[in-house]
Amino acid sequence: MQNGPSTPEILIFKTKQHFILIMIPLIGSVLLNLIVWALVRATSQSLLFCIRGMTVAVGLFYITRAVIAYATTDLIITNQRAVLREGLLRRHRQGILLSKIESVDIEQAPLCLLFGCGTINIIGTGGTSISLRAAAQPFEVREFVQGLSPELAL
Repeated sequence: MQNGPSTPEILIFKTKQHFILIMIPLIGSVLLNLIVWALVRATSQSLLFCIRGMTVAVGLFYITRAVIAYATTDLIITNQRAVLREGLLRRHRQGILLSKIESVDIEQAPLCLLFGCGTINIIGTGGTSISLRAAAQPFEVREFVQGLSPELAL
């Protein structure tokens, strides 16, 4: 016996992390480098030169890490499920069927209140959960999920 054709999965909403995740390491790196470069005067001593070079290298490392995380992380809402995709070299994909979602919680730190971002926690039956830290448009995601999920719309 053949089953009837399944309904195609349609992308309803897609969100990424907020750009503030790039700005925090960028601002921190610039401030750290300004302080170190002001305190460590330009001299020919190799140790002081290495300290200045290390602050630049550490700053570039954290900025690069934030840019990669921003570019490779997203939360996708389809007509059937919510899927969190993250990672560049080690991909991680986690999904919850819309019919299995119990709640959508949003947490906002003071900085996130200013910039309109927040952590989205989608909690499913059996304790499964998806969490996207510092997501852009957290309230829109909650509205879409609640509108699509029959249990949450009640």
